[in-house]
Amino acid sequence: MLDKLKQVQQSYSVLKKWKYSLPAICYHSIQSDTNQENLHNVSPENLHRQLRFLLKKGYTFLNADDFLSEKKKGTKKITSVTFDDGYSSVLTYALPVLKGLNIPATIFITTSTFQDKTIWRDNVRKLISNNLIDRFKRYLIQGDKKIHQDINWNDIYRSTKKNHINSKIFDQLLSSFLSDIDLKESFPQEKYIQLHDLKKQNSDLVFIGNHSHNHYRLSSLSIDEQAEEIETARSILTEHDVQSSDVFCIPFGENSSFNQTTINLLSDYKYCGFLMTNQPQFGLQVPNISVNPHNLLYSNRVLLRDNRFPLLM
Repeated sequence: MLDKLKQVQQSYSVLKKWKYSLPAICYHSIQSDTNQENLHNVSPENLHRQLRFLLKKGYTFLNADDFLSEKKKGTKKITSVTFDDGYSSVLTYALPVLKGLNIPATIFITTSTFQDKTIWRDNVRKLISNNLIDRFKRYLIQGDKKIHQDINWNDIYRSTKKNHINSKIFDQLLSSFLSDIDLKESFPQEKYIQLHDLKKQNSDLVFIGNHSHNHYRLSSLSIDEQAEEIETARSILTEHDVQSSDVFCIPFGENSSFNQTTINLLSDYKYCGFLMTNQPQFGLQVPNISVNPHNLLYSNRVLLRDNRFPLLM
């Protein structure tokens, strides 16, 4: 009973913040059942309950571009449904919910998945789920002693997405390690949205955005590496005639996951705005850097989980 009360309090706390901060909503995988550790998954049933609840509360749902535009005007009671990374479960399980409620959504794609590449965060989950941490630890002693020393091996999931570990280098090392191990039986290949799936969608309901090419932590990268991440994804979407949002979704999304270089590049590439995640406000908290958003629009997003809003529907 006490747990139920805490869940209700959490739900009201989120809504109270929304009255003032007007965040968008961030989802990832949508499945009823998953055993993947650390996967931000919400069941289709709870997705429906959460969105229906907000409809009843009078919220208007907009795509990411329109949401930022209306937010700038000070429009109240608006939000935007977004899905990060591009899991195929969004089309399989979330899209029927969106269609039933007539709610638009923006899917922010990590475009390396179009090339049959597994997102490196999913590879970290593989490492954990298959009890390979000690084996990878020994591998890194030979491959990169500095990264080996920089990782907190008691919390590899969180520590590998810190700024002092270059995501690109870590991804290459981890991919090389996993390529020599047969995990087909114990960990099926992740399923991501493919280009031919996108071209079948109703453009009035499903919008597509840039979530970088490899989902690296941008603030861990050099200027050239950041530019490559943003531009490669944008070029792939353009080359395949996928009409893309003018809003960029920052991987991970908290203040320290991007820096002034990120914002400068987004401005240079003519994006109209960007989205963050679980960041109460755009507060210039990047160490030793005062981040100027230029003329870009921006918004926080709330990362909803299965334990949010479960009893208020």
